[in-house]
Amino acid sequence: MKMQQFSAAWREFSPLVSKNKARKVHESRSFFKTSNPPYLTVQIPVPFELWPALQEQQAAIERVSPGHKFYHPRYYHVTAKLIGWDKHLPRKALLERIAEVAAETRPFKLELRGVGVFPTCVFAQVFDSGGNLRKLHNSLCRALSGLVSVEPVEGENFLPHVALLSFDNRTGPELTRLLRRSRHTSFGSFTADRLQFAEAKPYLNVGCFTVVREFRFSENGLTARPGGD
Repeated sequence: MKMQQFSAAWREFSPLVSKNKARKVHESRSFFKTSNPPYLTVQIPVPFELWPALQEQQAAIERVSPGHKFYHPRYYHVTAKLIGWDKHLPRKALLERIAEVAAETRPFKLELRGVGVFPTCVFAQVFDSGGNLRKLHNSLCRALSGLVSVEPVEGENFLPHVALLSFDNRTGPELTRLLRRSRHTSFGSFTADRLQFAEAKPYLNVGCFTVVREFRFSENGLTARPGGD
C-alpha cells in the first residue's frame, strides 16, 4: 500500500475524531447483537512478536481517551477478504477456493507502521512494498466470485489495516493530536505465510474469533494468480 492512500483516509476521517463525530459501537447495535450468526473472514494473523508494540499504542490511546472497545492481541489480524454473516454460505466451496489461492501464493513481507482512522475505529497501517497483499486480495475476490460479494471497502478501496479499537466514547482534539504524533510509529515487520478462515463474534473482545481452517502459503506459489492486479 502507498502512504498516499492512508494520508487521504486520514484527511477525510480525522476531523470526525476531533469533532466527536466518529461512529460509536453503541450506535451500531445491529452489528454487535449477540443473536447474530458468526461473521466470516479470510485473514492474515499478526505474530505475537509484534503484539507488545501494538499494545503500547493502545495503552497510550486509552490514557488520553478511555472507554472505547480495545481489541485483545489475539484479535490482531489483517483482513484479506470479507465473507459475511454465516447465513447458509457454501462453506465447502469457499474453503476449496481459498485453499487454491493459498497454494498459489508465496510468503511475503508486511510492515505495520503508523496509525490511521476510519469513521468507526483506530488502526495500524499495513504496508506491502511488493504489492503482494493487494494481489492476494484481488485473487480472493476473483476466486470467490459467485459465492460472496465484493464489499464497498474492497477492490479498489481495499486499505489493509490492523484494528486496535472501535470508538465507543467521546473523542476530541487531544486524541487526534496523539494519533497525529503516531502517524509514523513503527510497529515492526513480519512474513505473511498463511491465511486463516475465521468465524468472528463482534460483540466479544476476548475470544472474538475462532480459526476454522488455516492455509499455508507455498514456496512454489505464484504470489498471485495470473492476471495480477
